[in-house]
Amino acid sequence: MKKIKKQKIILCGSTSKSLGEELSKALKIPAVFINLVRFPDGEIKPVVPVALLQGKEIFYLSSTYAPAENVLEFLFTIDTLKRMKPKPKVNVFVAWFGYSRQDKVDIPGAPLSAHYLISKIPNDFKLTIVDFHNPKVFPRVKNIIPYKLFGDFLLKKYKKLLGKAQAVALDRKAWGKTKLLSSYLSLSYQPAQIEKERDPYTGKVTPKEIKGELKGKTLILFDDIVSGGSILKEIFFLKERIKAEIILAITHPCFFLNEKTNIEKVLREVKILLITNSIPAPKKISSKIKTISLSSILREII
Repeated sequence: MKKIKKQKIILCGSTSKSLGEELSKALKIPAVFINLVRFPDGEIKPVVPVALLQGKEIFYLSSTYAPAENVLEFLFTIDTLKRMKPKPKVNVFVAWFGYSRQDKVDIPGAPLSAHYLISKIPNDFKLTIVDFHNPKVFPRVKNIIPYKLFGDFLLKKYKKLLGKAQAVALDRKAWGKTKLLSSYLSLSYQPAQIEKERDPYTGKVTPKEIKGELKGKTLILFDDIVSGGSILKEIFFLKERIKAEIILAITHPCFFLNEKTNIEKVLREVKILLITNSIPAPKKISSKIKTISLSSILREII
């Protein structure tokens, strides 16, 4: 007997409404939205339109950036989907998975926050995360690195800058994705990498040395997340060693959530700041900021 395919539907959390609407329009798949009820004492109750989801394959979109309320909304929604009857097929897409950096006990008493959050997602829910911080620790996660997204944008808009460009990884964890971007762009120079030390208590980062030889007239810095002021240290560290223009490509621009990050200073030091819409950027503050939508990546999966 031929198996009938279920109709697809997009379920949007409060942090993914615009992305969900974009996908819905492009794919001609209906999108429905969680109703986030707020109580006077600050508690939240995300109400899922379960009647509209019955009998459909669900694609739940979320992004768990700060504040922590967004994480609670995500967990409560997962619980609701888990309890639905009959049991639906659920695909979970997280544009930015907050707390993903807390995947090891780096100081006594530290929690394994990333492990805890992922443990709350049922194993039969397909889990896809965009540029997950440490995917090797979580084999069940399908990790999407948007190097082609950044690469295609640079090839289309800034090809002239790529003739003498070199990719630089901001740390060891960024080395793999930096090599992917460098290869995709067919850059003439081999990628380099910054070696740095991080204080586990304060999070303070100190660049120490460069692995590889810096040769590029344009340096492309590619990483999953930048959240604080360390990026300025790293840019200055590079500029002390070579005269070059900087293209900063960051999947998750968490520095927009940090009041202590002086984004104006960062923008003075870079030629272009490429970001995705995994985290909402403030209203246009500079023509140097180029936001690339993740919708094209998700369209291929859905």
